[in-house]
Amino acid sequence: MLDTFTLYVVPSINPDGLDIVNGEDMPLWTGGEEPDPPKTGRPWREEHRGNTNGVNLNANFPFRWHDVPGRATEPSLDGSSGADEVSEPEAVALVELCRANEFEWMFSMHCVFNKIYWRDEVNGVIPGDKDLARRIAGVAGMELMSPSSAKYLAGGFENWFRFEFGRPGFCIELVEPGTTKYVSKGEFEKITNWKQTKFIFAEGMQWLLDNTK
Repeated sequence: MLDTFTLYVVPSINPDGLDIVNGEDMPLWTGGEEPDPPKTGRPWREEHRGNTNGVNLNANFPFRWHDVPGRATEPSLDGSSGADEVSEPEAVALVELCRANEFEWMFSMHCVFNKIYWRDEVNGVIPGDKDLARRIAGVAGMELMSPSSAKYLAGGFENWFRFEFGRPGFCIELVEPGTTKYVSKGEFEKITNWKQTKFIFAEGMQWLLDNTK
């Protein structure tokens, strides 16, 4: 497969956010002081969803950005949608990467729910999306979600990818519900069911081979 395709892997699209959650850094927008505790009662780091600027990157992409539910431009623990679409360097990097290459599909790997979001009501049917989604769900033991409603996809990475390129873009949630969102290195293989989920990218390449014969 790797003689035929080039596979691009971005290990983390939010490296500074990862440092914040792991207690190695502080958000820039707090001025170095811990934010007020969230209403949930959990430690604020467990509620932090944004980058160091307090922006939720999955609400910062140039797809219906003005329709982000409860769109806020001020930094927050939940993460704002940013001062403008693609305002964050992480979003800029991904947009430029995708536009510089002719990717056949894009898988955005997330942690919670053990599900695959593979189609949305705005972009509709993308050629081959259902077949590819079913293959991945079968090899990884995941549930396929119904097409995402217009209310929940504004600013999303995979939704922008479908819109921009007309090719499959999936959000793949790796972890079973009820499991902590924060996965230590030692827990990774167990918590992501690595015996099955490690084949997701290989299945994506096999799908291409089967459809280009």
